[in-house]
Amino acid sequence: SPKRFYQPHAAGDIFKNRFGDCKDKATLLRTMLKEVGIDARYVLVHATRGATDPAFPSMDAFNHVIVAIPVTAAQAKTLQAVIDHPRLGKLLLFDPTSTLTPFGQLPDALQASRGLLVTADGGELIDLPAHPAEVNQLHRVARLQLDGNGTLSGTVEEVRSGTMAVEMRARLQSLNAAERVRSIESGIASHLVSTADNVSIEYLDEPESDLVIRYNITAPHYAKRVADMLLVRPRVLGQKAENPVDAKRTYAYVTDGPSLHTDEVDIRMPATAKLDELPAKLDIKTPVIQYDSNSTFTDGTLHYRRRYALHALTIPLESLPE
Repeated sequence: SPKRFYQPHAAGDIFKNRFGDCKDKATLLRTMLKEVGIDARYVLVHATRGATDPAFPSMDAFNHVIVAIPVTAAQAKTLQAVIDHPRLGKLLLFDPTSTLTPFGQLPDALQASRGLLVTADGGELIDLPAHPAEVNQLHRVARLQLDGNGTLSGTVEEVRSGTMAVEMRARLQSLNAAERVRSIESGIASHLVSTADNVSIEYLDEPESDLVIRYNITAPHYAKRVADMLLVRPRVLGQKAENPVDAKRTYAYVTDGPSLHTDEVDIRMPATAKLDELPAKLDIKTPVIQYDSNSTFTDGTLHYRRRYALHALTIPLESLPE
């Protein structure tokens, strides 16, 4: 019934029954913190970014509850989800319902949104922070070799942090071991016709650690022969692209959120291979997006480096052409 859905519960009942929704988990956490002398506060939020608008009163302005925990200046240095309140000092915004979000960070949907900080004398709307791109990283390192028949093989390591790790954990945790391997193989197949083996996943159930995925690849006929030329694509895995943007759109463009992607690919070439031409170096810088890629060839090895940084959750209409 609606009453049961909205009914909060006492901390003792929540602890005894080992059951509760977001507001119950927030209540239990506040009670536990109070036992050790920390006065945490409720923060009412909406799980959809932008739904809470002070210019538009609504009964549906909030549908989720998190907590604001007082922290010291020293503690705040290592935490991303901290705000400076003029009266209450530094507050860590923490979602006790999100089991995949590392401590000190906010779930992606709550970043750059608004919340109602509940105090003894009322409440006030606060702005929730957005985390910088460096917090949400995908760092891929590939050490590969190309044989005389054009087959590419070697090892790949992918390290994810922040929301990049949260998204991958959410995808993999619901699967069994065989399904996880198939999911990773499917991701590889979208960029490369190859087989993958020795797939390993580390720290899948440890959100405080980076998520590490390692695998071996073998891609027959990766290099293409045209006359006496051997054509090799340095960018082996991954594609960095947002959706096509209609210049006539009415609203700002919503991105996947701040993130930093880096790739380091080394391909050991056949001994007989000699360099004829490399892809042009690319370097694009705007206030919102930076992208650069560069290929070099030294001592028989093709080196490819790529960096893609996105710094905004939304891009205003006036900035879209850039």
